[in-house]
Amino acid sequence: MYNVLIIGAGSMGLATGYHLDLAGAKVTFLIRPHHKKDLDRPQVLYSLDDNSVKQYTGYTYLTDPSEIAGKDWDFIVVTLDRIGLKSEEGVKLVKKIGEVVRDSKIKTGVLVGTVGIGIRPWFLETSGIPDDQVTNAVLGVQCYPPRIAKLPINGKQLPDADQAYVHCYPYGFCVDDTSRSVAEAFSKLYNKCGVSKCAIKPAGQYASELDPCFVIFAGCELMNWPKFSEIEVNSDLWKLTVKAAKEVQGLDIHGEAGKKLASETTEKGLAGEMVEWEKSCLPLGIRDFNRYHHGGKVVKQDRIHLRECVEEGEREGKDMSGLREVLRRLGAN
Repeated sequence: MYNVLIIGAGSMGLATGYHLDLAGAKVTFLIRPHHKKDLDRPQVLYSLDDNSVKQYTGYTYLTDPSEIAGKDWDFIVVTLDRIGLKSEEGVKLVKKIGEVVRDSKIKTGVLVGTVGIGIRPWFLETSGIPDDQVTNAVLGVQCYPPRIAKLPINGKQLPDADQAYVHCYPYGFCVDDTSRSVAEAFSKLYNKCGVSKCAIKPAGQYASELDPCFVIFAGCELMNWPKFSEIEVNSDLWKLTVKAAKEVQGLDIHGEAGKKLASETTEKGLAGEMVEWEKSCLPLGIRDFNRYHHGGKVVKQDRIHLRECVEEGEREGKDMSGLREVLRRLGAN
């Protein structure tokens, strides 16, 4: 049986843990002590894919980072956001993870589910974990806590649940190939769940698709969160949003995949892609989800990410005037 440690038990942590449990893995969460009361009872998950309630009970948890030592973990999945990961407490935890991985009798694969420019190099340097044991990861389902975010589904409130989720892509989890061995081993395990798939994408494609998403969310905030199907593709705000997104796509750190994507992106084409995403998320209204998530819950780290994209572009000698203007209009430059 695979032993998997998940750092954090928020939306990403619980959704990932649930599918790994279905795959036959033994899942342990590392949580802060005040979250103990939440995991002392079964987790109630609501699947918007088939409108069914799932009971998630097959897990254990730890509240002290020192307790992760002395165990051989097949995988460690880090679900902390950028702010949490780079906080004083987060840095100590990353160093602890490094000690555990280096002392392990087996080769532990680490998946870093934290968005940010240069996060993986920073994580490698801080943890001291070998390069071939760490890869990037992102949750592929839209997942949120309906007890907190009371988003209407078809005009109604969901039954009481800890997390609700919907598969809006052909996969529920995604990793890049910065460590091909970790990506393939984790994907093989995850896919055993039988109800969700883990995709593996080339690193350049992975980053050039993910990083510009936060530009789009910022643009939607400036437009007061319209439905994607209602966006005027010739409006000044959408043109500015797409210009900024193309700037991010074309960063040198995204390689040839990013440059190709930037050359192919148009106002009409990008709007069309977003409309298809909007449809695939139903019955979840992605406008309401994005307003809650990117307009509130993670807005601070989204801003940091966009500023880091500007800084990276300037290091590369790129024109980042579109993204700078987006940030200026948001009052976040």
